[in-house]
Amino acid sequence: MSASKDDASSSVPTGPVPSEAEWEKTWLGTDEKPSAHADRPVSENLIKFVDRVTNGESGSTFFLPLCGMSNDIKWLVDQGHRVIGLDIVEKSFRLFFKKYNMSFTVSDLPNVPNGKVFENKEKTIKLFKCNLFDFDISLMEKVDAIWDCGALIVISTPDRPKYGQLMLSVLKPGGRIMNQSYEFKWEDESNGAEMEAGSIYEDYPCPDVEEKDYELLYGARCSIEYLGEADVTSEPDWADMGVIYAKEKIHLMTLK
Repeated sequence: MSASKDDASSSVPTGPVPSEAEWEKTWLGTDEKPSAHADRPVSENLIKFVDRVTNGESGSTFFLPLCGMSNDIKWLVDQGHRVIGLDIVEKSFRLFFKKYNMSFTVSDLPNVPNGKVFENKEKTIKLFKCNLFDFDISLMEKVDAIWDCGALIVISTPDRPKYGQLMLSVLKPGGRIMNQSYEFKWEDESNGAEMEAGSIYEDYPCPDVEEKDYELLYGARCSIEYLGEADVTSEPDWADMGVIYAKEKIHLMTLK
């Protein structure tokens, strides 16, 4: 959906994570059938590089920030891992469990605004419903790995240091973060400038993630390895946003 700059600034929440209603509108739609983006296939990068994150071992605990109803959750559990996810949209979790016909419980999160936790009966999946920056990390165990599949890209530039610290704080010693992020070239370069300032474009912030950003966020405490890149310009996520070039990049950070 499109809106003028003035309309967007007055009607869409700014900040690191827009409201639950705005995220639901942007990513899931308004009915019970999830959008193609929300219900996209398991990430090829996760399948390709998961052994780099786990050293080929099963039984790891993964954290997936801003996970939505990602099919990556089910895939990781099927590989013998546990998953902790977090997202602001409750509907995404309900759609996930409905799709896979899983029984689950729902509990309130103490001292977290509108917070809830969803858990399957096997206790291999725990999904926290809240704003990322309202989350109390003491409610969550330390994890072996983080799969950041496009979460960093929707964190506004001024809030990225806080996001990076949160990711590092939930890792066990020697834990790893695999990050899938993007760089763009725009038809209208002013769009890129607006995003760097953390403004809203097409209902959510989406500034580039550059090599210097990985060093800024993780370089002091992690070794950083570049795993590869791909041209994803033709994918609908970017082709309809005035992007003339989009590069998907994969990095692996290992806590020293």
